[in-house]
Amino acid sequence: MDTKWQETFRARMRRFEVRRPKSGADVAVSIKVRVSSGCFHREHSPKAYEIIDDALASSPTTGAFSFEEHESGPELLVYVATTTAAVSLAAGIVNLVTAIIKRRLFFASQVRMKLKRSRSQTFSAKRFGSS
Repeated sequence: MDTKWQETFRARMRRFEVRRPKSGADVAVSIKVRVSSGCFHREHSPKAYEIIDDALASSPTTGAFSFEEHESGPELLVYVATTTAAVSLAAGIVNLVTAIIKRRLFFASQVRMKLKRSRSQTFSAKRFGSS
């Protein structure tokens, strides 16, 4: 594994732990949503991030986690505990991760459909002598 990436990850987790001190037996966890291809940066997925931003703003767990943007996909840094409160936090985090994944899948399918239509139109134009 790339040692530079490991150092960067550890530094990110330390910053999270300093900004949001843990209580009790909490453990800091990183939940990374990776894209299989392409880029998931805010500049390249503005509509998806609009929906993600809405979900972040309406999250009842705001402040209990950190949302990190990466070109390879978003990451949530959270504390996980074995208490009842952690169950509700976990539900909020799962809902947020689900929203991120759904938006990525939706917009990826839209791009694929546009690409298919474009290829089909190009093929038809060439086949029937149109330009």
